Amino acid sequence: MLYLDSSGSLDVRLGLRFDTLTAVMIVVVTGVRPSCIFYSIGYMQPRSSMPRFFAYLACSPSSC
Repeated sequence: MLYLDSSGSLDVRLGLRFDTLTAVMIVVVTGVRPSCIFYSIGYMQPRSSMPRFFAYLACSPSSC
């Protein structure tokens, strides 16, 4: 948050919040990502472009 008092000085305060919703989202995101990769292993098994696909999958965090 930014605060500007009457003398013209600027006070900047930064912080992190960790609450119940944050904890739930961390668990969900860290659980969904590996499940996408495990599903992709079975899906891409018969294809020859498997290494390239997993390189793309590893590079993009929103690929699932």
